[in-house]
Amino acid sequence: MDEKEIMSYEEFNKILEDSVKELKKRYYEDTEKAERNIVFEKIKNRLYENLTLFKDNMDNTFKKIKEYEYGFTLYGDPYQKYQEIDNLKSNYVRSLDINSKIVISLEIAKIYSGMEDWKNSIAILEKALQDNIHEELRIEVKARLFRELGFYKTKLSLDSFLEYNHGLNYLQKAIQINPEDADAFAILGGRWKYIDNKKAHEYYLEAWKLDRSYAYPLVNVIFLEIALKKKIKPIKRYKKYIDLAIQKRKEQINKSEDIPWAFYDLGTLYMLLNNIELSFYYFLLGLRDSPDIWTIETTLKTLELATVVQEEIYGLKYVRVLFLLSIGFFLKKLEMENTKKWKEVKDRLTEEGFNLNLPRLENSIVITAGGISTYDSSKLQELIANLNKAFNKFNGVLISGCNNDDVERLISGFCATSINYIAYLFEPQRVEFRQILGKIVRKKPVGLDHCLEIIFQYWFEILNSTTEFNDIKMIGIEGNYINILEYYIAIAFGVPLSLIENSQGAVSEFLIDTFWKNILDKKYIKKPYYLYKIIKNSDKEIKNFVESKYIKDPDLDNLQIFLIQNVKAGTPTFNVQFVQEHMNMDLVSGFLNAVEIWGEIELKSGETISLEFGERYILGDFIMGDTLKLIFFLKNKPSIWLKDRISAFITKVEEEIGTDLSQYASKDIEYDNFEKIREIFGNIFGSEIFRLFNP
Repeated sequence: MDEKEIMSYEEFNKILEDSVKELKKRYYEDTEKAERNIVFEKIKNRLYENLTLFKDNMDNTFKKIKEYEYGFTLYGDPYQKYQEIDNLKSNYVRSLDINSKIVISLEIAKIYSGMEDWKNSIAILEKALQDNIHEELRIEVKARLFRELGFYKTKLSLDSFLEYNHGLNYLQKAIQINPEDADAFAILGGRWKYIDNKKAHEYYLEAWKLDRSYAYPLVNVIFLEIALKKKIKPIKRYKKYIDLAIQKRKEQINKSEDIPWAFYDLGTLYMLLNNIELSFYYFLLGLRDSPDIWTIETTLKTLELATVVQEEIYGLKYVRVLFLLSIGFFLKKLEMENTKKWKEVKDRLTEEGFNLNLPRLENSIVITAGGISTYDSSKLQELIANLNKAFNKFNGVLISGCNNDDVERLISGFCATSINYIAYLFEPQRVEFRQILGKIVRKKPVGLDHCLEIIFQYWFEILNSTTEFNDIKMIGIEGNYINILEYYIAIAFGVPLSLIENSQGAVSEFLIDTFWKNILDKKYIKKPYYLYKIIKNSDKEIKNFVESKYIKDPDLDNLQIFLIQNVKAGTPTFNVQFVQEHMNMDLVSGFLNAVEIWGEIELKSGETISLEFGERYILGDFIMGDTLKLIFFLKNKPSIWLKDRISAFITKVEEEIGTDLSQYASKDIEYDNFEKIREIFGNIFGSEIFRLFNP
């Protein structure tokens, strides 16, 4: 709805007062009754129209609030968050109902909390207490006000006993106001957890009793009872309620609510039911969607309450190792290998039985996961030939993951002498190291436990390598259900994954899973990004994936060439190529010929024009009158986001360096301030664009 159509509370009151005055005046004038009725209807319709506008605006506000209810927007773009805060503040002013005002305040506070700005969250809610507005609230709104204020106070004041205690008092007040506030009991449980586990258990138990399908307190009740009693019996006691919690969590996931916690709870609950496959599946979804390391650490800490009975809970050991590795790769991605936390992770993995079995890995690392049992002979020979060409000059480490024996045949058929090849293979009843053509091969017995040990071992070796995070990649080639697990893990760790097109087996099954679509586009992320890419069975595409920088943003990945053209001379004033290989010049010439169509089109500066050329696209505009053309060559049709960014980029180029570019064009020489162009790209497209430069 157009912002101009929305009235403020004061505007609405004035219209109402004026309408009543007009109605009284006209009604008592000496006019015909029919005319009085017409006047009355007009005024009534006017009031109704404005009331409808106002209601629509508030409906939209509360629809937005519903989206925030479970906090899944907390991890998005800060700019978008501040926009939402401004919108909610604007609607706060317009709101007629005090309960609506407080609900809006609560949502503003929640957005700030998503940015860990606890001070602003607290300040907004404390104002309601200072103004004594809360005395007029409905019970559920009033209880929520005290509950969330208590939560934010305890989060901010971990080092201040007095302030922390104030937060606890607010939570107790919420329960006094509404004894059926399960969330307040659950938060109090969280505040006492690890301080006084008995008291924490009491609060979690009360929360769960109020809602038997509430997974968060149920999980904590079970794990705290296991820790306190050092027995596995609590799992059996609550088993019939686990299905209820699973069902509710799945419903929330379908609405993108409470991510990643809903995934983590499902992983935990399925583990308690001894369903290790589904447990890993949901844990990996949670790890994939965790915005920060603390969400991973918090879940791991809860799981470790059950280490006293670890041998009786199938899969718990491997889940803990998975989480430790995930924390390790999170730190590696942030280049925090020298921190205390990094050392703790490595030490704990060593305690779990993982040791370095190889010389410390260096250079690039590529993992090939899958198998070739379903390939026909001609297709297999083509694949081997393409892999051989792609890796011909690869100077790094090639790991064939948890594969079948036939992968040894595949990889040994194309390995160049410069490759350090490590194969982790299955073979029943044999455990040995042996040298084949100078490549290290490790064989292990078959079985899920051993598969997980193999997978975690090679990730442990990679974690301890000196290889930069961005130089670790995985290629998927058919395979079985174990290889699907390898794909999940690579994505969860943030490692680039490409799958060979038209592969069968594991790859085909993986591609139909709606939770693992190649482009993740959910409400709780700021914009879509690639989880993995599908590449053709060609040496060029495989080589490009192995050697080039991996771009997760589909919009940035769409960029191929940026060109500033001197219109009069028909020569480039500046150009940058974003693709690994130089584009085919015939194709570029075709693009440029298509661009000449613009010479026949009347354009106004600032209007970005898009042209389709075969399967490619051109996007650009004139600047400085018609002196220069700024042209982007794209692989695919641009999204609205990309169009907007390109339009903003062109405007910014004209504003900041348009005069300089014109001077270079007048002398028919190329613009040489590459860093300035790069700076403008970064300001408009974000920092990931820098990965496209000097690929």
